[in-house]
Amino acid sequence: MDATEAVALFVIVLLLPPVANVGRAVFAQPSASEFRWGGDAEGGAPFVEADPQRPDHVVGFDVEVAALIAQGLGRTPRFVQITFDSLDQSAKRGDFDIGLSGIDNSTEDVLVG
Repeated sequence: MDATEAVALFVIVLLLPPVANVGRAVFAQPSASEFRWGGDAEGGAPFVEADPQRPDHVVGFDVEVAALIAQGLGRTPRFVQITFDSLDQSAKRGDFDIGLSGIDNSTEDVLVG
């Protein structure tokens, strides 16, 4: 992914909630201190993967995007490990506020819990 694609993806992520009427899940609890985002650290590289120096932490593009969104919401980002194949079901259960893990426009549903 080049810099232009990364910027485009970031803008899409920021504009997606109001456009797709999914902002209710992300913004419904303004007093919540955590911004839970779902992804797959085992198969989601380079978007999200275990940090080689600190395997209990994740690194990657989605980690940075989640941190920026959380900062804008005044919340702390918290990664929720979800296998890629079950992101849809986890979103429907409300296991996280937003699904990342390299989701693109080919995904059937918007992954926001």
